[in-house]
Parts: sequence; C-alpha cells; structure tokens
Amino acid sequence: MWLWEVEWRAMGFRKVSRGLWLCERRFGLPEHSHISAFVDAELRSPGGVGAVQLAAFHVTFEVRADNVHFYYHEVGDSEWEAGGYTSAGGLRRLGVERDRLRAPTRSRPDSWRHYAACITAASREPGSRTSA
Repeated sequence: MWLWEVEWRAMGFRKVSRGLWLCERRFGLPEHSHISAFVDAELRSPGGVGAVQLAAFHVTFEVRADNVHFYYHEVGDSEWEAGGYTSAGGLRRLGVERDRLRAPTRSRPDSWRHYAACITAASREPGSRTSA
C-alpha cells in the first residue's frame, strides 16, 4: 500500500531509519506500545514530495520491561493478515494472554484489524492523494 509521506506523518508516524517508521500513542494503543511499519520502497519526486510503500507492520506492547510483538503482512491491496506473534511460551512466562493483548479493549476484539483499518482508511480519506 502506497501512502504519501505527509499523510504518513499526519497519522503520527516518524521515520526511524531506512525502511522503518514508528508510531507511538495513536490508534488506541496503551501507553508504552507502538506500531513499527516496514517500508519496501520510498520515492521522492524532484519537487521533494515523498511516498512510502508499506509492506508489513507490527504492534509492540511493553509487558514488565519486555516487548511482545504481533506481526501483520499485506496480502493484497490494503488487505492485511496476521503473520505471527511472540511465542506462546514467551507470553506464558510474562503471565499474559495473547487475545487480551491483541484486543486491548472489549469493543475491539480484533484490534489488529483495527490498526490495519486505521492505516488503510487514512490512505482513502477525502483529499487523500494516495493512489488506490
């Protein structure tokens, strides 16, 4: 999925390094959690307008000074699929349930779909210059 860099930044993402963007404290995430977005390509026009191609992202929760990850991959144009998570043993060791982290509120039982939908919707908002 392609997004204009200005839209990416408006969603709260900041570039951390080549191919990696980070978003903290957005999309209903709890404190000390973030979304890491992995970009396959970045383009810049001669006028300086940039675009990024999102290929995968993961949601990271901090649990007792340890990080728990849930991975998602684009399988079609703006279609996302869960791609794995911190091992069941690792989650048990931390004393947390996978589904509880994946759904930080009862109103969003499939919160990973919520995060993907937020990113996808931002690319389709009125006035968006993102190509469909």
